[in-house]
Amino acid sequence: MQAEATSSKYLWKKVSDELTNYIHQHNLPSGSKFFTVDEISARYGISNITSRRVLSELSRKNLIEQSRGRACVIKQVNSLRKIYILIDNLDKEKLIGFNYVYAGIYKGVTEEAIKMHCETELISTAFLKKMTIDHSTDIIIMQNFPEYDKTAADLLYHNENINCVCCHTIDNTPGISNVNGDLNRSSWMMTEHLLGRGHRRIAMLVEGDASWYTPKFDGYYSSLKEHDLSFDAVLLKTVGSNQESCNQAVSELLALKNPPTAVFCANDYTALRVLNYCKDHNITVPDRLAIAGFDNIPESRVAHPALTTVDTGWAELGRRSVLLLAEHLLPGHVKNIVIEPKLVIREST
Repeated sequence: MQAEATSSKYLWKKVSDELTNYIHQHNLPSGSKFFTVDEISARYGISNITSRRVLSELSRKNLIEQSRGRACVIKQVNSLRKIYILIDNLDKEKLIGFNYVYAGIYKGVTEEAIKMHCETELISTAFLKKMTIDHSTDIIIMQNFPEYDKTAADLLYHNENINCVCCHTIDNTPGISNVNGDLNRSSWMMTEHLLGRGHRRIAMLVEGDASWYTPKFDGYYSSLKEHDLSFDAVLLKTVGSNQESCNQAVSELLALKNPPTAVFCANDYTALRVLNYCKDHNITVPDRLAIAGFDNIPESRVAHPALTTVDTGWAELGRRSVLLLAEHLLPGHVKNIVIEPKLVIREST
């Protein structure tokens, strides 16, 4: 199967995907020799540099093992057949919380699962407790698991037939591998950006469960302290998930004797509502008031002005959760993976 050579910068990914399929389809046993750099180059008509990148990607997927001085060998044939994705909110009548965060993580999970020829299924804790688990079952626990539900917790954490990974938790779940975004660093990066633009009065608007916005506040607070700036409690506002609540908060902030010149919102939806307020009250952004968000939802790109935000890599959390699940770590052996955030600077700051 000779692939046509191309100058596309994404060729390495195409070849990597084809070789991933090759490994799965031929059910190559662990320890068997894999193609060398020269063999891959000849097979696909690509350079040795590109071939090495392909091997690095296959190694990242835990499909092969690279070692100096000898050929690559098959490390592990993927044993995942179906991945259950546990979201506690599915127990409710509505998918409360199945928002851009869940959607982004789920996208990453399904994309990686497709590469591994796996099925995925969303389940609730109620379904989990009625499942027949008599063989290896792979589960990604999305967000914090309800510790108050002892039956479900015992089933997940103490059943040797269940292989699970926690994704997007506030704190790492003891004894279980975790994949999380770095909320503290994300917030610190955004505050640093605003300080770098000359702002010294930076308000912060937070919404929802305190356990989620606390690490974001900690990052904001740490950045201020590093610049010898004192925290002013009047600049911290808790808002609801509606326009009226944001309107009141921004109005109170701008009415201060020493008002803020920038507003950092703990999620993009709040930031978009602040942009609406500014538009309705003829407040120029970012000249009079800079506005920053958090999460990099699609709407942030098409806002006017486009919203500066921080991307915590929701899809990457999902992808890495699948890869970690595929490792099938032995009991007592856990990995805690933290995804590096990215600052997305646009016109609003």
